[in-house]
Amino acid sequence: MSNAALVQVLDRRAGVPVTDPDSSLLTRFLTERDEEAFATLVRHHGPLVYGTCQRVLGNRAEADDAFQAVFFVLARRAPALKLDRGIGPWLHGVALRVAKKLRGQIVQRRLREMSAAKPERVDPAEPQHDFWAVIDEELARMPLPLREAVLLCDLGGWSHARAAESLGLAKGTITKRLAKAHEELAARLNRRGVTLGAGALAALIATRATASVPAPLVSETARHAVAFSLGQVHGSVTAKTLAESVMRSLKVGALKRYALAGLVAVALAVAGGSLIRAGGSADPDDKPAARPKAAAPPDAVKAGTIWKENFTVDYPGSLPVSVEFSADGKILLTGDTNGEVMPLIFTGDDPQWLWKAKVGGSHAAVAFSAGQQRVYAAFTDGIKVLNAKDGKIIESIEQKGSSPLNIGVFPDVQILNDVPRFSTSKIVFGNAHGYIIKTWAEGKLTDTVGTIETTTAAKDAKPDPSAVPLAVDPKGRSAIMTGPRDAKGKNVLWAYVCGDQSKGSPGNRILEGHAAPVVSAAWAKDGGTAVTGDADGRVIVWDAKSMKETGRVELGGRVAALAVSSDAKFTAAYVLGKQGELFAWEGTKPLRGMKPIHTDLSDFRAAESYASLTFSPDGKRLAGCAINKAWLNRLGELSGKVRVWELAAEPKAQLVPKHLYTKQLPKGSSANFVVLYNNTLLMPAAKEGAIDLIRVTDGGIQSRLGLGNFSIGKMLLSADQNWLAMEQYAPVDPKLAPPPARTCDVSVRDMRTWKHQTILSCEALLNVASGGKVVAVVREKKIELWDSVTSKLLKTAPFKHTRIDATQFSPDGKLLAISDRNELVLWRWEDEKHERIDLGRCVGALTFSPDGKFLAEGPAPHENIQIRDLDTRKVVQKLDNGTKRSMNVPQMVYTQSGRVLIGCDNITFAKEIAVPHRINLWDTTTGAIAHQLALPAGLPSRIEVTPNGRHLVATLDEGDSGIKLSVWRLDGEVPMREPGANGPAATPPR
Repeated sequence: MSNAALVQVLDRRAGVPVTDPDSSLLTRFLTERDEEAFATLVRHHGPLVYGTCQRVLGNRAEADDAFQAVFFVLARRAPALKLDRGIGPWLHGVALRVAKKLRGQIVQRRLREMSAAKPERVDPAEPQHDFWAVIDEELARMPLPLREAVLLCDLGGWSHARAAESLGLAKGTITKRLAKAHEELAARLNRRGVTLGAGALAALIATRATASVPAPLVSETARHAVAFSLGQVHGSVTAKTLAESVMRSLKVGALKRYALAGLVAVALAVAGGSLIRAGGSADPDDKPAARPKAAAPPDAVKAGTIWKENFTVDYPGSLPVSVEFSADGKILLTGDTNGEVMPLIFTGDDPQWLWKAKVGGSHAAVAFSAGQQRVYAAFTDGIKVLNAKDGKIIESIEQKGSSPLNIGVFPDVQILNDVPRFSTSKIVFGNAHGYIIKTWAEGKLTDTVGTIETTTAAKDAKPDPSAVPLAVDPKGRSAIMTGPRDAKGKNVLWAYVCGDQSKGSPGNRILEGHAAPVVSAAWAKDGGTAVTGDADGRVIVWDAKSMKETGRVELGGRVAALAVSSDAKFTAAYVLGKQGELFAWEGTKPLRGMKPIHTDLSDFRAAESYASLTFSPDGKRLAGCAINKAWLNRLGELSGKVRVWELAAEPKAQLVPKHLYTKQLPKGSSANFVVLYNNTLLMPAAKEGAIDLIRVTDGGIQSRLGLGNFSIGKMLLSADQNWLAMEQYAPVDPKLAPPPARTCDVSVRDMRTWKHQTILSCEALLNVASGGKVVAVVREKKIELWDSVTSKLLKTAPFKHTRIDATQFSPDGKLLAISDRNELVLWRWEDEKHERIDLGRCVGALTFSPDGKFLAEGPAPHENIQIRDLDTRKVVQKLDNGTKRSMNVPQMVYTQSGRVLIGCDNITFAKEIAVPHRINLWDTTTGAIAHQLALPAGLPSRIEVTPNGRHLVATLDEGDSGIKLSVWRLDGEVPMREPGANGPAATPPR
């Protein structure tokens, strides 16, 4: 069967039309992250890419890695490709570059191995490899119309008809171009010493240039490439490293009509018996490369659904109900259930507040005025107007008993041109019963120009209390709100002309498409896009000019809040039910199988559950809050949160850490601690039964909490930072000799309420899973899993253990990894399955990569850390410290979305050996040491990285000299403090 026929058969089996153009498939992949569309691209162009990789490398396993790397590059660089036609020629160029890069790495590795081994015979390169290298090199130099005919038909295996359709040409034109290309290529090869006629050359290429791609490799490549495009670590580590290395040198943004910018030929290896004579052109890549100009990566935000929580702001004693970013993105305005308004500054390390203002009521919805000089805040009888600079109340816009839950602001309208003081301002506010529109002249707030009231439900009716959709057109034309009941007694959704119809409003419209009550709405600042969400989880996207539906999303729960970035590039939705889930996606459609960027395990099923979301103007920051007003009954336990997420940058090489300080802790302090927030540590106090809250930035103690008459042993915080587990030991009477064998109680605290449950008579605390409900302990010499909320035993390990050196829950809490002397036990406790892996060494630390795909195993002691792929159970990487000395690693932590692994080494040496202890930072893409932090004194006992990745914190044990706290800055920035008082995050939990 010919190559063209084979490709067509594969396409038909896949159920995808062979004529589906590359541009269409790429669009589906970019907008929906459609894995099948990407798999079709892999099937279409796989023979071309695989054949190229095999020709250069001559080894199938290595070609597999190179093949994956090529499509990894396509997945990441697809947003920057500017295609008029197909991508085959571009993929050919990338395949050459990737395969050459890998071949160079292999040669260097073999040279190193040979230098350390006994001399032995080395066979020359095979002549056929050199022959194909010349063909690829000369193809790169041919005119594009001829080159693309050869690449598509000969190397890609496409029929003349299919290539013609792809290029928009007649079939005869392709046939003529291909014949001419064969003649020119034969002439070029003749000048290089290879004598072949055009017919023989065509036959040779057609039978040998492509390679059949194994079906599993196609599906695996597509799946891993889609994950790679989202910044996740999947597939071959070699392929991932290759792709990232090639992307750094591949200029994609300038490509037009798949011009092969920067394409270089494969270097020629001249050997005896080769068909090629010496003196061929040199490879441009062998010359010193010029440093590329710094430029923003094209469409870098295509990783758009990768959001990282950067700040969590606590509100002890109240619940935040409303958030809004200022026009410059530097201020986040918040309002809460205590009727307090507070603007927060987030440009520094720690959240700060500028001022606080008490406006009254129990639902302070907030909004900036159009000119950002005023702040509007809801109270029981209307809206308070505050000065944005100092928070002083200027005036009230009263509407008795209105109890607003939402505020919308219209742009100011000039009455007289070029006279700023002659303008009008307008706002709309409302609740589930109706809305009020207020308009007034500038400077005359008390004498309102006009009031319009709309009623959406009768006074005796009981509508959904939190169904108050409200979104104002930034251009001032109209607003989206609930309209009066229709003939069937249902509320309808309006695009209501309470704005300026002369500016192009389509007029009053009924927006059809929701079956359930609409509870949220948002309008992009560019004015072109609006979104609405309902109680059943449907989100509809509207063209704001015509108010016609352009897309919809089904999220499966109550869409309590929506936000759209200024340019409508990103959309976010807070979905509330048994738990809260925050989704963020790019474009009008979410990714298939999209997962929430944040999950709040609290129960939001009460009637009065609310949420608020806001994007910063540049679309790179998202703030939000979600509450259930039933929590207001938790007297003494109430603590709400505002969370801020940032669009995660592509994982990058680790900058040089900057040491901030080393501080001696009080005598009797513990080396144990947990990072409570980005700016706060929780550490056992020197005084028994107490814990200290310590500022990360300077080591200062913020407050001390007394817990009881016991000493604190191990402390662990769940990955979601909501649950704190600690060992509590009863005091020991010094008069007793010898002291009795000690057991401890394990206390697990909900950090939101400070309630706790206790597991009695344990030998050790092992780990606590995200969500906090599953806690692993050792009791009566058995490993047990407990539900800390109900204090019930969930599971007892079906295996025995000898000596537990380390334990770690996977990020999803479903897998518990245990280091048992020289073995690794992987226990999928929900499935009642476990397996043992013989390590042949002791492992003193375990940590999962953020995506849960890899497990890092820290030695105790040994020469290297092992990284294990949990799908294959194979060790895929080994990290050493570059000193050829053993390491003893008691703890490791991932940062940079899993690209950087940090491990502390506290192996001890004889006094006469002057070797400092170290904290090592590895770049996992290369396996090389990125940085080493030499510690002049003290064993590093524990290390942690703050959730935002800015600080590395370590405790150093100096024996009789006590414990020191040492902190480094990881992001290359210097500490910065904005003017203003300490933010609410500095307040300890109650």
